[in-house]
Amino acid sequence: MDGIHLSALRIQNFRNFLELHVTDLPGSLVVVGENGVGKTNVLHALRLVLDPALPESARWLRSTDFHDSLPEPFGGGVEIRIEVELAGFSGDVTAMALLRDAIVRGTGGKGVRARITYVFRPRVTPLGGAADSAIERKPGVPLGSDDFEAFTFIGDDEGKRAATDIRRYAGVRVFGALRDAADDLRGWRRSPLAPLLESAGVPEATLSLAAGEIEKAQRRITMGPELTKLSVDITARLNHLLGGGTGLQATLGLDGSDASLLLRSIRLSLGVGRHRPVGENSLGVANVVYFTLLLEHLQRQRAARQLAGEMLAIEEPEAHLHPQLQRVLFRALLREQPGMIVTTHSPHLASVTPLTSLVVLRATSAGTAAFTIGPAGLSDAEVRDLERYLDVTRAELVFARGVILVEGPTEQYLVPAAARLLGHDLDAYGISVLNVHGTDFGPFHKLMSADALNIPHVVITDGDTPATVRGLTHAGLRRAIGLLPAAQREHASKLRDAVVKNQDAGAEKELRDLCTAAGIFIGDDTLEIDLLPAAREALVAAYQDLLSSTAKRHLFPADVDAFLGATEADVREKARKKILSRIENRGKGRVAQRLAERLTDSALLPSYLTDAVEHIITMVAPAGADPSAAGITVG
Repeated sequence: MDGIHLSALRIQNFRNFLELHVTDLPGSLVVVGENGVGKTNVLHALRLVLDPALPESARWLRSTDFHDSLPEPFGGGVEIRIEVELAGFSGDVTAMALLRDAIVRGTGGKGVRARITYVFRPRVTPLGGAADSAIERKPGVPLGSDDFEAFTFIGDDEGKRAATDIRRYAGVRVFGALRDAADDLRGWRRSPLAPLLESAGVPEATLSLAAGEIEKAQRRITMGPELTKLSVDITARLNHLLGGGTGLQATLGLDGSDASLLLRSIRLSLGVGRHRPVGENSLGVANVVYFTLLLEHLQRQRAARQLAGEMLAIEEPEAHLHPQLQRVLFRALLREQPGMIVTTHSPHLASVTPLTSLVVLRATSAGTAAFTIGPAGLSDAEVRDLERYLDVTRAELVFARGVILVEGPTEQYLVPAAARLLGHDLDAYGISVLNVHGTDFGPFHKLMSADALNIPHVVITDGDTPATVRGLTHAGLRRAIGLLPAAQREHASKLRDAVVKNQDAGAEKELRDLCTAAGIFIGDDTLEIDLLPAAREALVAAYQDLLSSTAKRHLFPADVDAFLGATEADVREKARKKILSRIENRGKGRVAQRLAERLTDSALLPSYLTDAVEHIITMVAPAGADPSAAGITVG
């Protein structure tokens, strides 16, 4: 996707951001994060640097614009700095000419980039003072706004303080959250239809001719006896109320008969067959029309070389759009519209966002930080798989404060039940249980690692201790080792060898402890089998709830008891397979759903399940108290 776009952003000491730095950004961006984390402040930071519509007075900041961790007032005298880099214009002669003095040469294949920097800092010289005279500040006298200066410079040289043309022809246009696009479209000043009509090139002669025809039609209507009498009656009542003698006379006429006002009288209508004004359609349709007109205007400006490539930033564009429309609209826009920046709370919008375009804002002890998948080392195939997964699951993962990754539907139902029995509400903590539909946790682990989106997470996986058809045992331990940090894998593999070859209980405990410390919780068998014998009664009752034939009710409990009472390995394995086969035939998720309702005590669950829940809650809320005590908000 060619076109000018934001390629890097650095924000220092501004509002939520003590030090935020993201680089190697693609052509379009979707910024997500919980309420209050700074999504709107990112857009305002961009406005300070690049918005031509922002008055210069608004670039003079207040004491409250400094990060909360800095001393009062005005951050104790530190500077606020916002540095923007633009890319995607190297093949555009017009843009290259416009950005020539702002260009900084890239390294490592980054290509041509232009840098524009906004600074708000204490003055070096007093107002009206000589350039070599330093400000003398009296001890104990607090800083005031007059002690600061605000300026924007281009490139690497603070002496090049000229960004006006860049803002005008390659700046950013920011739109707040749309709440009533239909109302904006009705007016002229805010309507994106207005510049399109003005630039359409309707000849003055055509407008004058139309105005004359309207004037004739107006006279035919207003000079008739009905409206003549009405205007006389209005005039009489008006003068009566004003005490008479004013000489005022009321007349009736059609609005827009003046040629200069005709364009402003034009309204957009929509429909199939019968057309209606935009305001009489749904609010969602009005929002889509608003975007359509806006993008059409930008496209025409670029085609006429009136713009080198204005970027478009939209806050929460999902307002009034139903989920399917959100996905259809933004699946196209994010792949086709260069320089688009969107902030959103919508998992539907995030679900169709290319992973490379996703920026997750997360509050940390050092201020809000931004995370992308750039450093994660995901392969193209892994990225495609994850994008398909996020599309299906509606991207709940990227909005979560913490994630529990599980293999299948059984865990998906039983993990929240385990949390409930432990006295925890996962939703209140912002923790999501996500089913990866298999055992390939690797891409998800990379995606949520500290090198990527930095989402606290744990993994719950089956131990799969019995031999597979290929004769492999302890498959769960093997897959867990693949999720450990690279420096631990060699030692962990040796421990697993000792478990497989020598049934070394000490090595198995050490290996499991190593995995638990890394947030990987491993069962012994599959979860349904690990529930036995503690949850025997609940599991049998849950299974029998799904039986339509009373004649076969005895078969499942007989298999369970055969498994629990078996002394020979082959008898035990035969009964185990029957249990799993019967559950799968009824549906693992359906059985687990009913089982979750029947569990009454956390002691009925295997310890690795409850340990995983406690572990993720500690990661998300180290205080260990309830969500409100831990300062957690869910948004």
